Amino acid sequence: MNQPAYPLTPAKDDDQVWPAQGQWSFEDYLRLPDDGQRYEVLRGELYVTPAPAYDHQFPVTKLTSFLDVFVTERDLGVPFGGTLRRPLPGRLADPVEPDLVFFRKV
Repeated sequence: MNQPAYPLTPAKDDDQVWPAQGQWSFEDYLRLPDDGQRYEVLRGELYVTPAPAYDHQFPVTKLTSFLDVFVTERDLGVPFGGTLRRPLPGRLADPVEPDLVFFRKV
């Protein structure tokens, strides 16, 4: 489950302060440190999510495999498993890293 992110302090070479919860933008997200945490911005709120556990990752892997066969056999598009930063419509999440994404063939 996502948890609100802990307060961050700006890096020494970055005099900008972090926005308040509810005010985060994609540009703010890009300034986050590459510290191994998984960050997402949902409706302007910054969340940090721990790495997925086996009980989560195993069914995601199975679902991705099933969907890949189904989609490929029918030439419907391309499924992606794993992390792929995507903005959601209406800036609901900007960005979010879903477990599984499907790109429909046009």
